[in-house]
Amino acid sequence: MQHRGCKLEYINAIIKKATRPKRMLLVFSIVTILIISIGVTSYLLVTSTHKFEIANPLEGLLINFQEKATSPQNPSGEPAGSVNNEVHIDDIKVTPEFLSYLLNEIGAWQLHKAPFSSENPIINFQIGDETFYSVVDQTIETNHGLSDNADIQFNTNKQDTIKAMLSETPGEVFKQSIQSGNTQIDLIAGDAKLFSKGYLKLYNSLK
Repeated sequence: MQHRGCKLEYINAIIKKATRPKRMLLVFSIVTILIISIGVTSYLLVTSTHKFEIANPLEGLLINFQEKATSPQNPSGEPAGSVNNEVHIDDIKVTPEFLSYLLNEIGAWQLHKAPFSSENPIINFQIGDETFYSVVDQTIETNHGLSDNADIQFNTNKQDTIKAMLSETPGEVFKQSIQSGNTQIDLIAGDAKLFSKGYLKLYNSLK
């Protein structure tokens, strides 16, 4: 009987030893799933699901794209035949607000940080001699200059930028500018980073 009891204890010890790694693997799997779930949930919470509220700085203005010519002045000092809200394109200076609005309209509001990363999407702009960079983070904030951490860069011109802003379909007008060669897109970051930040959808919509 004692011999048989020793055998049973030995078998039970072997069983316990064999099941211990399985339990540890199960616990590890559960913890991993929880961490991934928390990460995905946090990612979804910080990802915007709708366009930002960014006003068009050119709203209400009539832009004259024709060649500027000397016109006879009326008593008010304005060229004859002009209206109060008409502005010639040569008199318009591109500001950071222009690009924040344009990016929002062409879909940059869908960009986001890469999962488990704190790096915001950053877009550079070269418009003639002017340079800007835009950061997407709960809104689109644009400043003068170029960022060393930019993901992509748009090289374009003032006329096509303004035409897109004035259109009811800015994305389509900007897309036409790209297709005509007036605007170029330079991909700066690697494919993996661009994909993780949501650039693929934006890029495909403009090509």
